Amino acid sequence: TLAAADPRAAGRRTLTCAEDYLWSKLSIAAAVHDGARGAPAGASSSTGTKGALPDLQHLLAHTYGAKHFAAGAPGGSDLLFACVLVASLQLERAVAFLCSRGSGANGLRSDGLHLGLALWANGLLATTPDHPSAQSGGEGSRGSASLEEESGALVVEPSGCVAVALPALIEAHATGVMADSLPAALRYAWLIVPEDRRGAVAAHLLVRSRKHLDVLVRPGGSAHLDFLSGLARTSLALKVADILERGGEAKDAAQLLLAADEPTRALSLSADDLSDALHAAPDSAFATSQFEGNHNGLPRAGPAGRASSEAVKEASQASQALLDTCATHGIAHTSPEARTLAALLAAARCLSEAGRGQHEATLAAADQLGIVPHHAADTDACTRRFGALRPQVQRIVPRVLARVMSALQALHAGAHNNGPERQRLEARADAVLTVAGLVGAQHRLPGPDNYRLVSVRAQMNS
Repeated sequence: TLAAADPRAAGRRTLTCAEDYLWSKLSIAAAVHDGARGAPAGASSSTGTKGALPDLQHLLAHTYGAKHFAAGAPGGSDLLFACVLVASLQLERAVAFLCSRGSGANGLRSDGLHLGLALWANGLLATTPDHPSAQSGGEGSRGSASLEEESGALVVEPSGCVAVALPALIEAHATGVMADSLPAALRYAWLIVPEDRRGAVAAHLLVRSRKHLDVLVRPGGSAHLDFLSGLARTSLALKVADILERGGEAKDAAQLLLAADEPTRALSLSADDLSDALHAAPDSAFATSQFEGNHNGLPRAGPAGRASSEAVKEASQASQALLDTCATHGIAHTSPEARTLAALLAAARCLSEAGRGQHEATLAAADQLGIVPHHAADTDACTRRFGALRPQVQRIVPRVLARVMSALQALHAGAHNNGPERQRLEARADAVLTVAGLVGAQHRLPGPDNYRLVSVRAQMNS
């Protein structure tokens, strides 16, 4: 007896709970079902007849739905509705519904995710890599969207078939647990399929946590990733490095590239970063309070100059540390990339010493570049060496030559009682001016620093 029996009759066999009702309906349905998970309600079977099971699923999920079974309904609860969906083989909707019920101590999102993972691991859950925003009409067009559809966890295809956006659910859960346990968050992320999305999610979690160097570079960090192979850790380090590079964090990106056995990329990235910092820094970035406005010719440093100075300092320190690490381990320290970085460091030292008014140190640092002549006979060789430099260094050379000329002029002024020394300094200044003209003409370098050279050289004769 189902509902027609007299409930007062002795020995009655009436249904007293939703579970009994579901089992009774399933036992008499004699459903003709094609066996496809997530088939749309009311779909025709292979025999062309309406499927009783799909009709029952639609009745429970839409006609009655959460408003009848879930929390808020008389005698209802969210777990009851989830059980109704599971008992009627609507596994995708059950997972999505639980995930729609919030997180935290009283939420069911974690339960929904773990139910989905268990079903998926056993091949019982239809999933899609699509983002939930890709969901469209289908079965939901038969009525208003259900709670689980509105939550974004369920994707309804145009055919009406449903699937769970499991990668998105895992990503959201991993992000939520990251604050409490980064290793747990990474383990969840590594469950995502496909593989490229798995790595991308894990990489973003590491960057967001700001512990990417602790986990991927520093000693002991591999304990967080003991579930990964060495190859997978290397791949993850490269993905994190790419994210950091795009975000302008060249220092950390270079360390990760070196840890991933990509020294050439690490050195090249560090060189680009230092070159950008040197090129963007105004003259005031290299001025110090002791010499501001003095005969070094540098303007007083304002907020922009101080910020640029800090950027140059950080890039220089990171570059030097990278070169030292490469030299310690014998990694590509004689490569073109390493030589480029070393040249940029020499240029940075030259500009810094000029800012402090250390004229001899300015010239010594410039000499390390190999493009600053001492005599007129050196000009052709210096010009050729300039042509062999990479663009990251070439664009800094005019500024370096300008500082060299200022240093020569300052030394010239200090040697007023030493005729031979003044002549030597004048001859070297002429050679520097010749090189500046040659490289400026041949390589079309910007002219403001070259104009300064001419002006400073003229002052030496005044």
